[in-house]
Amino acid sequence: MVICPGSRNFPLIYAMQSAGNRLSMHSFADERSAAFVALGMAQSLNEPVAVCCTSGTAALNLYPAVAEAFYAEIPLLVLTADRPPESIDNWEGQSIRQNNLFYAHCNHNFQTPMEFENTSVFRELAQKAWKAASLQTQVHVNIPIREPFYTSIQFHFSESIEHEKLEKKYENVPDNFVQDISSSKKILWLNGADTIQTILDYPKNLVVFSDVISNKNETISHWENILLANKNLAEQLQPDLIITTGKYFVSKALRQFLTDTNSLKHWHLSDKKIVPTPFKTTPWLVNISAETALQQIKEHHSDKNFIEDWKLLEKKFEFFFTNIVSEDFTELSVITRLYRMLPTHSVLQMANSMSVRYVSMLKRRNDIIHLSNRGTSGIDGCTSTAVGYAKTTTELVFLITGDVAFFYDVNAFWTDSFPQNLKIVLMNNFGGGIFEMIEGPSEFKESVAFQTTNHHRTAQNICSDFGVDYFCCSNFDEFDGAWQHFCQSEKASVLEIMTNRVENVSFYNKLKKGHNE
Repeated sequence: MVICPGSRNFPLIYAMQSAGNRLSMHSFADERSAAFVALGMAQSLNEPVAVCCTSGTAALNLYPAVAEAFYAEIPLLVLTADRPPESIDNWEGQSIRQNNLFYAHCNHNFQTPMEFENTSVFRELAQKAWKAASLQTQVHVNIPIREPFYTSIQFHFSESIEHEKLEKKYENVPDNFVQDISSSKKILWLNGADTIQTILDYPKNLVVFSDVISNKNETISHWENILLANKNLAEQLQPDLIITTGKYFVSKALRQFLTDTNSLKHWHLSDKKIVPTPFKTTPWLVNISAETALQQIKEHHSDKNFIEDWKLLEKKFEFFFTNIVSEDFTELSVITRLYRMLPTHSVLQMANSMSVRYVSMLKRRNDIIHLSNRGTSGIDGCTSTAVGYAKTTTELVFLITGDVAFFYDVNAFWTDSFPQNLKIVLMNNFGGGIFEMIEGPSEFKESVAFQTTNHHRTAQNICSDFGVDYFCCSNFDEFDGAWQHFCQSEKASVLEIMTNRVENVSFYNKLKKGHNE
């Protein structure tokens, strides 16, 4: 339970405290940050976590995390204290229209009665809300409370409600799925975002791309770079059948590549009735396990040309990438080095913008967990999410973030129990350089100054204020020593890496041109 300060939510706080050690309570002053902390906890635990706040704009500040949880399919229970109906739209402070506030991005929305005497009504509502949250959905419970509430009335935490487990039930393999595997010459297996780490046993002739936050292994490395550097791949490198797992993909290049591929058959492994179509396909849904689907490929697919063509391209790009990545002190070259040095079994959180994109370009490690807020892809809660995750694990949690995302979410530090197992790598290019790298903004130089956030700030004083160890570097000689002290620190720590935006852009453009020159 993540608690935000306030008065109207006092009865809820009092009730939670009465639960004793049955609830783990964490206090965060900023509601936006608090909700992302709860999201990070749920991401780690794979079970519902609640966030509670007072009325008014406090509730509105929870919305970014609610939206992220909705699209990332992370269970979140939102409890908002509210003013009574007679206060709403009647010129009273901290009064907004809170009932169904998150309706567009919340699976279940409830409002409690105004009278508290009938406890069975509350228990029934609580059972519905908890059951819904237990099934990996987002739930909002709005709770209007009249004054006086600082009274002898005993709001209390009732006995626990049973946790409903989500059981996976698979179906039989459909005949047309097997037929498509048998008739296809070029099968591409795609693993989308997933928080569960799994190492799959692929057939030796299967081309597999895994998203940077899929937490799955793959058979082709650097496919993101290859797609960036080759806008028009030869026909023999284009699939005729894709089989997808998980959720969304970070890679825009992959979406473009598959959208431009003609006559593409698509099967998606899921127990859902409908899924989005980012590749502009019409996917068939099949509710079977990945292992079952892979066994069908082993039995019914024998072509080796597709994997051999991709392996040849992979080898060519690997040689190119290895030779250029260590040339200059740029964001990507530094991230490449530190990524290889992350401790085994650690957790890597990646902020949005360039951080997650850089890691997606690297040869994937299968001994660490990869996570990022890609449901809505905002920068607003990246640090807070990492804080929440770190508070619920004993493993080291590393966050790679940019300067704009870091300074935007600095209120994540504002808590008395900041996790000491959190290590933040801050890539500071003094303004956020993504808009100088992507196609479009770079063509309109006069506008880039308003899209970026030019500044001269460092994180040193922030770290000092919050009691976090601080290290910095601006070249490879400084990096090696700073990295060692950063990792050996027994406290939460920040390693700030200063780079030059112009050099970052130049290196990135060289990478996009790839081995074609």
